[in-house]
Amino acid sequence: MDEIELAYAAGYIDGDGCFYIGEIKTSPYFQDTFSIISTHIDNIEWFKNRFDGSIQAKISRQKNRAPSYHFVFNKSGYESINDIYPFLIEKQNECKIFLNFRKPSMKDERLTLIKTMKILKNETYLIPHSLKDDIESIRNTIIPTLNDFAYLAGFIDAECSLDINRAMQKRGTTPTYRAQLQCNNTKSPFFYWASQRFGGQFHFLNKSHIKNCRNQMLWRISNLQIDPILQGIYPFLVHKKPICEQMIKLRKAVINKDFSSRKTIYEKVRHLNNLVI
Repeated sequence: MDEIELAYAAGYIDGDGCFYIGEIKTSPYFQDTFSIISTHIDNIEWFKNRFDGSIQAKISRQKNRAPSYHFVFNKSGYESINDIYPFLIEKQNECKIFLNFRKPSMKDERLTLIKTMKILKNETYLIPHSLKDDIESIRNTIIPTLNDFAYLAGFIDAECSLDINRAMQKRGTTPTYRAQLQCNNTKSPFFYWASQRFGGQFHFLNKSHIKNCRNQMLWRISNLQIDPILQGIYPFLVHKKPICEQMIKLRKAVINKDFSSRKTIYEKVRHLNNLVI
């Protein structure tokens, strides 16, 4: 396992991974589970081909909902978590608690670790309104590495939207087509990381009026800014690689003023995104 694959795995885990520790209610024992969850089997098979564990399919009780696939690490697979740990951004502290929980020497402290994990998941790194100014102040201060692009590819496969926005111009009848990367999240670490390396626009989304809903930050990159990102993430993407490929074609068509192919590319991306959902 090389660093590129570990970085991709970390990005995907920060998006759709779950570190769980808890008590078993019907016994005096404890439980720890580390799993990756997706509605797309190709993402899950990527993990199965690289880490020790098993795939479980779960059928949704809701109509018209795709089944979810869970890759659950086994005891041998847990050894890989130490290698993934340095590349994690949002869930690095969760991972640390999880690893400590599994140490025999921490047996007497497991209830404390369970409480700490609960606070970390539910109350830590939430989005305040002031976050927007903080993350905008550090835009483009770090040159991204290959590992950064691999991590971002994993996070995009798990959490973000790659799409083409079509809008009519105020004057004229020809629509404009804009390649766009967008991500919403309720935790702050990823946005600090992304702003430093890739810049972009950030928007605070106030969700306080919705019961049991956290505030969110929206990250968006489009037009010229998206070109190096699409090129950088393309080699590492799994499920969304075909979408990225079409978006690269769109950007070339826009730059070359190839108006005839843009609608076809747009419709291909719409079709691919319908398959992604």
